[in-house]
Amino acid sequence: MFLQIEAYSLQTQFGLRVGDPTDHISQHISGGIGFVRVLSSPGGNRINPKQSYGWFSINYRIGFNW
Repeated sequence: MFLQIEAYSLQTQFGLRVGDPTDHISQHISGGIGFVRVLSSPGGNRINPKQSYGWFSINYRIGFNW
């Protein structure tokens, strides 16, 4: 729940690992597309519950390899 909005999302991620695989630090960047289904919202008429909306995200991750 975010800002008291209850929703479910379905998303597909496509990513790329950046850097040398033998290094101790790895970096990943990915983008995702999908949809979100709003179940309840305190926003009243601004966000219509029971409606699906398009969804996009960009993610960056750093990891330590051991």
